[in-house]
Amino acid sequence: MSLLDILRRLFGLAPAAGAPEPPPAPVAPAPAAAASEADLLRAAMTRAGITDPDMRAGIAAICMGESAMKGHVERGYSGTSNLRIRQVFGARVAGMSEAELDALKADDRAFFNRVYGGDWGARNLGNTMPGDGFRVRGRGFIQLTGRANYERYGRAIGRLDALLANPDVANDPAVSAELTAAYIKDRY
Repeated sequence: MSLLDILRRLFGLAPAAGAPEPPPAPVAPAPAAAASEADLLRAAMTRAGITDPDMRAGIAAICMGESAMKGHVERGYSGTSNLRIRQVFGARVAGMSEAELDALKADDRAFFNRVYGGDWGARNLGNTMPGDGFRVRGRGFIQLTGRANYERYGRAIGRLDALLANPDVANDPAVSAELTAAYIKDRY
């Protein structure tokens, strides 16, 4: 089949006079699979100018360690030992009895508002609105946390309004990949 015959067929034109009948049209290929989280992250890193192979591998390792490269909301700490909570959150839970800490970690909203809120949360995460500790807790591939980070990196990727209106947008794989690249580029 000539190129001209192929073009005629593509555009639904009659075959040339005397040309043999073309074979039946092939079955259309299946649509391409959706991009994987790794594909999205690679593309976001490239757009951000992160091209060093070691840096890219390190970013992927961070994402795997933080979230297994799956966007999700930071899980609660109800199943975590009080000793570990004291190690991770230090002064933010200092002075609490075992019973008080047990009660706190049983309520995710109260827990995150305590450990990511107050003076510490305002100073370190920009959590200045009531309930910010819970509302803007870790999400996405790198568990982005805090109002200031959601604002800074949401603005950097052009998704500020969407992220502030609904922080779960950070769990969308494409958004999470962009947030990851913007955060790492800015911080490191």
